[in-house]
Amino acid sequence: MDNVNELDFPRYEVAPKNNSLRLIGSTLCGIIAGVLLISAIDRGAYLYFVEENKEWNSFTWDNWFIRTLASIIASSWGAFIAGLISRTKGKLVGVLSAIPSFAFWLYYFYGQLNGEINIGNVLIEIETDTLSKIMAIVLALINIIAGFIAGNFGNEISKKHMKFFDERKHSILGVKWYHYIWTPFIIYFILIQGFFVSFYVLEKIYFLFQLPKYSLAGIIPNILASLASISIYVSYKALTNSYKILSGSEYCHTNGEKVKKLIGYLIGFPILSLAIQFGTYYLELGVYNLLN
Repeated sequence: MDNVNELDFPRYEVAPKNNSLRLIGSTLCGIIAGVLLISAIDRGAYLYFVEENKEWNSFTWDNWFIRTLASIIASSWGAFIAGLISRTKGKLVGVLSAIPSFAFWLYYFYGQLNGEINIGNVLIEIETDTLSKIMAIVLALINIIAGFIAGNFGNEISKKHMKFFDERKHSILGVKWYHYIWTPFIIYFILIQGFFVSFYVLEKIYFLFQLPKYSLAGIIPNILASLASISIYVSYKALTNSYKILSGSEYCHTNGEKVKKLIGYLIGFPILSLAIQFGTYYLELGVYNLLN
């Protein structure tokens, strides 16, 4: 299985295992995956947009569109993971794993009725216009629908690759359970780094769309966006290659070789990605100083 692609797992048709414990566990894993992702997007957005919004928090992001898209993506990802693990009833676990996002938007709607949200001892003022209230309800429902669809999709993928996921005892999706004690922390920081750069790339793309077609003014933003995209790709490879090693789809002769590769992917690759980010930043700064 040395040359197995990230999504090209061996396919087996095996009767799914259906029990309450698996359904509960898959739902919890989906919720954790969704929360991890939305938290990483939140931190990445905070670091990128912090100068524009000094009072950033999880309820009042500077950009409503980004907040909405992030919520749907996180719900879909969590539901997909829940569907992968559950083996059956993917639609059900997908919807259940999307409940945190559903509850978030309902609480947001509740806060709009009073014009503020209470988080601990902190009161956060929010918009109270009619459109925002309607959007909050619509988004609550959209997240449930996204969970329904993504959970079912994860279920279908799981059924095709079930034996690959379960051929190792005491594992989740082919990865031994104890690796989930330490990997989420590293993955979290890699995701923050990736989303930070993603916002940078999206901003450059947005700028390019505002320019006339074939404008010379778009050359520099194009180069900067391309360089930053390499950083995102490096982060992506760090995650996928690490999964291949931990799941056994990339064979390592010894544990020492496995550890060396994991260090390279989970530490070396993020450092390389960070170096590309800094290089892109200083290149942009140099061009700006040169032109001004």
